[in-house]
Amino acid sequence: ITSYFDAQGNIKDFSKIRMSILSALICCGMTPRLPRFEKAGARRLLNVLLDGCVIGIIDADKATEAVAYLRNLKMLANSM
Repeated sequence: ITSYFDAQGNIKDFSKIRMSILSALICCGMTPRLPRFEKAGARRLLNVLLDGCVIGIIDADKATEAVAYLRNLKMLANSM
């Protein structure tokens, strides 16, 4: 369940929120999804999904750090 309104009663701009999340993920080490072939034996990569769409890939070792970073950002936004 989500609200279409922020704390001030303004309508949320979901495209802006999506771009902010995408930028944060790229800073965490995600590679934006490009059509390409993966080499056999390549390092373990995980697909990154946003709103049900694959938006990129991230090394499995960086995924935990990325999740923690996004959770911290969410907590900071909720405390404002």
